[in-house]
Amino acid sequence: MYDTYVILVDTPISGQSFAESNWYSHLRRNSKIHGVYFVVDAKKQLIGGGLLLGSLESPDGIWTSTDFAITASDANHMEGAGKLPTVRLPQAK
Repeated sequence: MYDTYVILVDTPISGQSFAESNWYSHLRRNSKIHGVYFVVDAKKQLIGGGLLLGSLESPDGIWTSTDFAITASDANHMEGAGKLPTVRLPQAK
């Protein structure tokens, strides 16, 4: 089974981008893409997530299963509740 990535971004991403084995690092370093992502396992449990800020220096894996709980899901949607921890962003250069 594979983990599911739920990605919310402000710029369209081509489906072809996900065909590469290292799509995740390319997505994180793309300076035009900003958003959030969640990673859900086969048991529909949140196992992590983070921010996409156009840099590999962006925080990674900042959300865990203790921060969010998925309360309902089907093939078309997911519902849940939780809180965001304090996020420290990398210092601007």
